[in-house]
Amino acid sequence: MKNFGIRLKRLREKRGLSIEALGKIANCHYCMVRDWENSKRTLTVSKLINLAQYFGVSIDYLVGL
Repeated sequence: MKNFGIRLKRLREKRGLSIEALGKIANCHYCMVRDWENSKRTLTVSKLINLAQYFGVSIDYLVGL
């Protein structure tokens, strides 16, 4: 899921969101978002779905398929 971290960061920055702001949107601590972007932690399917819906992209796009 290395592509996921890269794509998540691009989408976050495109919206002008800080890591802290995305953490609030995703209902998690900002450290989790940082770890997702750095491919140090995986996320649940429900978080993945929520992020895809928030950014208006497919799950396939987020995970790099």
